[in-house]
Amino acid sequence: MPFVLSGLIYLMFLLSGAAGLIYEVIWFRSLSLIFDGSDLVVATVLSVFMAGLALGSYLIGKNFPRFSKLLRLYGVLERGVALSAVIFILLVKRPFFLPAPESNRKLKW
Repeated sequence: MPFVLSGLIYLMFLLSGAAGLIYEVIWFRSLSLIFDGSDLVVATVLSVFMAGLALGSYLIGKNFPRFSKLLRLYGVLERGVALSAVIFILLVKRPFFLPAPESNRKLKW
């Protein structure tokens, strides 16, 4: 593999890791607005992040022999992460479990 191509692949991995950390901070800050910045937010973000790592590791490890083009698989998985980030942003903009802003009733937790 040429030196430039392997350098670009390493750069992709670096940017992917940075994007993952940025997503985690965005999830934390967005959920802090909903849950008032409690420890529940930190526990939720970390547990979902770790559960995603564990589930992905299990599924890819179980089906690893079926994949012949690993770089293409990586690209597909990155698109899935980007799609989930967009869906999260849309859900946080108007959470379905909160009343409409014009409503005067109080939330009962």
